[in-house]
Amino acid sequence: MRRRLLLAAPLGVGIVGVAGLGAMMATRLNAPAGSGSVASPRVGTAAPSDLLGRPWPGEERRALRAEDLARPGRPALLWFWASWCPACAQSPAGLAAASDFGCLLCGVLWRDTPDRGAAALRIWGDSYARLTHDADGRLGDVWGIFGVPEAFLIGPDGVVRRRIVGALTPERVERDLRPWV
Repeated sequence: MRRRLLLAAPLGVGIVGVAGLGAMMATRLNAPAGSGSVASPRVGTAAPSDLLGRPWPGEERRALRAEDLARPGRPALLWFWASWCPACAQSPAGLAAASDFGCLLCGVLWRDTPDRGAAALRIWGDSYARLTHDADGRLGDVWGIFGVPEAFLIGPDGVVRRRIVGALTPERVERDLRPWV
């Protein structure tokens, strides 16, 4: 009896683990198939302004301010990124495409340093109108991000319209962002 119980325990743990993983994925990825978006409690709500306005040293003129996320007639793309993120390194063309169709591009350097971020921007290119850094991850927590890259499209009315997770290519901008602007 004891032997059967010892053999059944790992199986039971495995079943519970798989069920838990499935439930987690279903709640996190409950956006329509092929939509390019991930569900977020922020979508449909006003863009939070908590912890904004921490400029990069030497970049005070480009500091991200709360009013930047609520510009009448102009959407904003809030992009969480890091210098150590491979998918972020693949995204400059997509970011430029978003900027080209009228998005105010707002970059948040997440869990990284401005020195490393500046070095990455010298290599990747810099199309940001606004920049801030989030070394401790608190701004990312306010927005509910899980990692980088993640983006939020904010409408000209200041309401969050979409959340996009992963590298941003020009094709993805056309498919997943432009229809929402």
